[in-house]
Amino acid sequence: MKAEGYYHLPGVKLQGKQVFAKFSDLETLTKTHILHVVEFKGKWWNEHLTFRDYLNSHPLAAKEYEELKNKLASQYPADESAYTEGKYQFVQGIVKRANDEGEQKQNENSL
Repeated sequence: MKAEGYYHLPGVKLQGKQVFAKFSDLETLTKTHILHVVEFKGKWWNEHLTFRDYLNSHPLAAKEYEELKNKLASQYPADESAYTEGKYQFVQGIVKRANDEGEQKQNENSL
């Protein structure tokens, strides 16, 4: 990954993830890309796919997430942790909603 310009960020502590970044300027540490590496079919993998799939099939939720991200980016332009934390509750809520809807459909199909 280093050959492609990505650097491991060992100071970013997220259970179940390794985080890498690509920078446009190493002096100012201006990031252009952030890459999260998770265990294939692990908890993070499944939650992220559930979140992605829900947003793809629910345009209003996707728009709400877009608006939240824009608000947080304006509110925390230099605080990546606060930006990420601000998204956390929304993401967890969507994952729960998607799982609840999936269980409801499964129960309906078994009747």
